[in-house]
Amino acid sequence: EPSALRIKADRQAIASDGQDLSFLTVEVVDKEGTRLPFAEELVEFNIEGPGKIVGVGSARPNSVESFQHLRRTSFEGRCIVIVKATEETGDISLSASSGALESATQIISAR
Repeated sequence: EPSALRIKADRQAIASDGQDLSFLTVEVVDKEGTRLPFAEELVEFNIEGPGKIVGVGSARPNSVESFQHLRRTSFEGRCIVIVKATEETGDISLSASSGALESATQIISAR
């Protein structure tokens, strides 16, 4: 049974050059932390700091959800968020939430 969300960033720091990207995978997990491959949960994203969300997605081949919205339905227990740095330095905080599931937050440093 789905219990929480987990976020994994491809790296912990990105350049604050207005172009660098970080790809963050959001997973739906059970209370033991195991990804649930059949989970389909609507995940909403929030970002704070010197970055912006430039795209969201999942591997669902027939999805009609926008790549530009701040939410995405997970497919096989996963979805992805692409964060782009601004030209300011500091910590970028990405949070993901979905109904009653435990939320997750990931910090990326923009240097």
